[in-house]
Amino acid sequence: LQAARLDQRRDPRERRENKQYEMARYVVHYADGQPATVPVIAEVDIDDYRQPTPQPLPGAQLGWTRPYGDGSQAVAYVQQWNNPRPEVVIASVDLVYGDQPRGPVALLAVTGARGE
Repeated sequence: LQAARLDQRRDPRERRENKQYEMARYVVHYADGQPATVPVIAEVDIDDYRQPTPQPLPGAQLGWTRPYGDGSQAVAYVQQWNNPRPEVVIASVDLVYGDQPRGPVALLAVTGARGE
């Protein structure tokens, strides 16, 4: 569950060119020492925490919404990641700012589940 303050949205040219901005990344550290990286892309996996009408994103679902007080809604997004190495224990997860942050990112919760 994640949220962000998006200080700058893509302009029309950037949208046409499908320009992507990595707000942050999760670095998953496995017990065997190997890492995996999960990018968090602005307007794909995360968006501004205030939305007039919250909508799912291409890479994330709505996880939580509440009235904000100014007529908008506060929103947090759920970005799913399918572990490519489920047989190896995950020792820790770090949230690291991306190369092109468009504002601050907040990690609110991490949940794990086993697919059966």
